[in-house]
Amino acid sequence: MAMDKTVATILPLRFMALLLHFSVVALVNSTKETNLEVALRPWGNPARLARERSDAQFNFDWLIAASFACFAVEFLGLLMGVSMRRVGVATLATALHFCGAFLMFWFAMEGWRYTVFLPLFVIFGLVPAVPELVLMCVFVFKSLQLDQIVDVRM
Repeated sequence: MAMDKTVATILPLRFMALLLHFSVVALVNSTKETNLEVALRPWGNPARLARERSDAQFNFDWLIAASFACFAVEFLGLLMGVSMRRVGVATLATALHFCGAFLMFWFAMEGWRYTVFLPLFVIFGLVPAVPELVLMCVFVFKSLQLDQIVDVRM
């Protein structure tokens, strides 16, 4: 009974934290020009500046895309319900997403260097997504083994 109450409490909080973090990363995506301008030096050879800007834009775009991929894994995990009963995983993900949303919002509003996004992504995006992905894989593999054991004839 106590477990059901804990799950009933943590599940909406987790969804809200995940949605909030997703929204803030979408905000970072729309304000990424500011973060790129802060990181790049405005002096020097124009060809070198264009190449550095292109490389920085490419790296930042890939990090944001990886963030959205991690969000997709977590949303799918929530819909599948594989980590619903894992209170430790849910609590860790909820706390990390709330902290990540706060720091990403600060990142967007203060115009931090785009290079700061990498550690923020690893800690607050990748760390909660990895256990979710592992639990999803375990769930799928167990389902496949169950189909092999049961002889279904049509």
